[in-house]
Amino acid sequence: MSLKAFEFAKVEEAWLAELARGYLAVSEVANYPPGMQIIAIKDRLHNYRALHPGAIHAIFGSMECKLLIPDYENERHPDIAVYLYPSDKPTLRGQVAWGPKEVPHGTTSGCRQTSTLA
Repeated sequence: MSLKAFEFAKVEEAWLAELARGYLAVSEVANYPPGMQIIAIKDRLHNYRALHPGAIHAIFGSMECKLLIPDYENERHPDIAVYLYPSDKPTLRGQVAWGPKEVPHGTTSGCRQTSTLA
């Protein structure tokens, strides 16, 4: 499936659909244990943001952020995305056309690494 065809696809409630190198990847929305890990990370990020005004512009979750990666036909919704500066190019749908600087990712047993994006 192409990234363009997938962008506006509808998904059933309680499921998350992402495009992975042109293939549809469907998973359940995270439940309590992984959700608590996400909250713990977000709490630390929000505390840092409060203590260092201007260092972090926004902290988004999977419903506020999607990463479109055309070279790999990928669309991903990270649990946490850290934006260091505001976008100067909002899109027509009200979404922003700029990417996060940090995207922590891991498994249900914990955060394994952080990707720093260019």
